[in-house]
Amino acid sequence: MSRQDKSYKILVLGATRTGKTSLVKMFVESQLEGEPSMTIGAVVFKKEVNIDNGRVVLDLWDVEEPRLVFTSEDSYFNGTRGVVIVYDITRRDTLNEAVECCKKCTKQGLIHIPRILVGNKIDLESDREVSREEVNEIADRIHAVHYETSAIDGKNVDDVFLKMGAMVQEMNDITSW
Repeated sequence: MSRQDKSYKILVLGATRTGKTSLVKMFVESQLEGEPSMTIGAVVFKKEVNIDNGRVVLDLWDVEEPRLVFTSEDSYFNGTRGVVIVYDITRRDTLNEAVECCKKCTKQGLIHIPRILVGNKIDLESDREVSREEVNEIADRIHAVHYETSAIDGKNVDDVFLKMGAMVQEMNDITSW
């Protein structure tokens, strides 16, 4: 990484089995993770991307279930520049957990950082339990950008993380002058 390159820590949070790891792996490695597994602690993935004609390294912290994280030490949150919160469109309870996760991030001091709320598993549209309209209202309320994705076919996955990179870069540009 050259001096001009910037590295940003992005937390990827959400309830168990929402596809957090699958989304990150699809973005970083352009492939599914194979058999889904439960993350223990945090696994950090790195990907260099071009944002506004500059290279940025996204340090994507795929974090275990938020209930466990928010009761542990603050080190998960130190240096965080953005948060991606994932819910499963086929499980309403995961949207409720995503909202709670957002509230807990605020309590941890992650207030004025970019947030993206991601509804994953749109490849299972026929099993949808959460309407887009409802989620758009929630996203507005928690000051988050909303995307819907499929880790299975990759739909909108790159868009989520590239948008986060651009939002973090823009925030960095604003606060660094």
